[in-house]
Amino acid sequence: MFDISPLDPLVQPIALEAAKVYYKHTYPWFIGLGIHGSAYKGGYIPGCSDIDLKLFLRDEALTPYGELPLEIGQAIQRDLACIDPTPFSYIQTMVLTPGPRGNRPTDWSLPIPGTYHMLAGNIPTREQTEAETLAKCHETLQRARRGIINVSGDLLHHGSGKLERATRFLCTDVWPTLYSYRSVQTGRPFTIWSLPKDQVISQLPEDDEIGRAIRDFHTHAIHYFTQKHTTEGALTVIASGVAFLQLVEQRYQTMTAQQH
Repeated sequence: MFDISPLDPLVQPIALEAAKVYYKHTYPWFIGLGIHGSAYKGGYIPGCSDIDLKLFLRDEALTPYGELPLEIGQAIQRDLACIDPTPFSYIQTMVLTPGPRGNRPTDWSLPIPGTYHMLAGNIPTREQTEAETLAKCHETLQRARRGIINVSGDLLHHGSGKLERATRFLCTDVWPTLYSYRSVQTGRPFTIWSLPKDQVISQLPEDDEIGRAIRDFHTHAIHYFTQKHTTEGALTVIASGVAFLQLVEQRYQTMTAQQH
């Protein structure tokens, strides 16, 4: 029932077991289950990247709060607890419904062609157009400073793995910024977003400051998340990520100023 054939061999058993869990507990309302991100495209960073899934259900699956009933969520969690997500950090799944009943996040985007794979069923929505994807890329670049602000504030906290989480959350700002920057540069967002991150990085010249900055960040992130975590290692990742975001913000402002 579940098609895991396009996935990396390390991803296949994890995705399959997770898919079985979600289907087992939601099959009366099941429409489809899709996988996207680096778990599908490749280029994941062990210990940092997660397995991103989208679970599409009929509206009647949800409570008036826009979520699955608590008892179903508890049953799903008990079964998921038996799955080891290694080498990924964790499994992250979002429930989406065709109608307005669900708690769809404000930054939810329609699926981009070439960036996802349906493990089962289908998506009850249209795909994003190239123009819509470019518009989203511009929005991402316009808020690049948010990642800088967030991580700066996070550095004031301590304990319970907060520094590690801050380092990982910075990755969730850096990678979309990279894809958005290159998409705006080329005007070919479908092509760019379908690539693993290392291939997008390779398109940026090594003698360009942004190209150097993203390579530094990528190298430091791999080293940090695949080795024993240290404070200095995290701070090095954060410094290189902030440097990249600052350079992209400056370059984007120059690009938009020239267009006007």
